[in-house]
Amino acid sequence: MSYTAAWHIPTVVTRFDYGPYGSEQQRSGSLLPERGYAGMYRHAPTGLYLTHYRAYSPATGRWLTRDPIFEAGGINLYAYVEGNPISRIDPFGLYGTPSCAYYSQACKRSGGYACAAQYICPVFPEGEENAWWQCVRQCLQEEHNRREESENSCYVTDNPYTDHTTCLTACSINSGNPGMPHGTPPRP
Repeated sequence: MSYTAAWHIPTVVTRFDYGPYGSEQQRSGSLLPERGYAGMYRHAPTGLYLTHYRAYSPATGRWLTRDPIFEAGGINLYAYVEGNPISRIDPFGLYGTPSCAYYSQACKRSGGYACAAQYICPVFPEGEENAWWQCVRQCLQEEHNRREESENSCYVTDNPYTDHTTCLTACSINSGNPGMPHGTPPRP
């Protein structure tokens, strides 16, 4: 994976190449951007990548703390994108689950939207051939988890229904999204 930073005109300022789990393989140029592998914040002194929820080590290919959504993200609470960094992303450090189990656990914790979502989620396709829907499912789980933990969430501007627009759009325009068949994003 390569990352190139340029200023206004097509002049390359710096270039990075990354290994599959984010270890920096090669760098040219002098600019050290604050964002690195998979868009995560680069903490230069430690070599770690930071997200809003967790720190990630490219040396081990694992998160340094347990997954805050517990087993809903899979049985390995420290794994990064289920061991598939080539076709999966985790911008928040909360990689959603390929199943809808997250919502049944969230329903028990907080009720509301999650209780309805546990029945609606299984209607949408799963599996590698449906990676765009997988991206949307994971994004919705991440957003729901973020809102559950937030004490400053305003239901008018920050609610589970606006998350659908956010996630459908983000998964459609994200050039790194594995769900774009042949480079063309599906339209919701």
